[in-house]
Amino acid sequence: MESVRDRRKADLPATLEGNDLAQALYGAVSEQFVPAGKWVVREGSIPYGSGSATAATVIDQLRAEMSLRLEKIIRDEAVVRWRDNPDAQNRMRNQMDDFLFQLQATRGITLTLEQMDSLIESCLQIARNRPNDV
Repeated sequence: MESVRDRRKADLPATLEGNDLAQALYGAVSEQFVPAGKWVVREGSIPYGSGSATAATVIDQLRAEMSLRLEKIIRDEAVVRWRDNPDAQNRMRNQMDDFLFQLQATRGITLTLEQMDSLIESCLQIARNRPNDV
């Protein structure tokens, strides 16, 4: 069991180390978006001179960035008893939605509305179930 748990931790980008909520959100992002056919990354998204950077590496970096930003949105919009407050949750949804649209425009990722909604709801569910993190 520990080898399975440790393997998953080893597969995470270093930028998520020590951040349990962002790691959980990374899992949700990874489940929703598998490189085969669901991610479309523009050629220019891989920085020139990045050496061994592959599309998979860029996708992992984007997933990590997304996870950290989604976590920040949740933390910024969290208020006392936010789990019972539909207005607070809707603010989180709106902020995450805006972020995902911005990400599409700036980073060349193509997401369907269903993918975006699914990711947002997964993130909120994870945050709701982790009372010690948020």
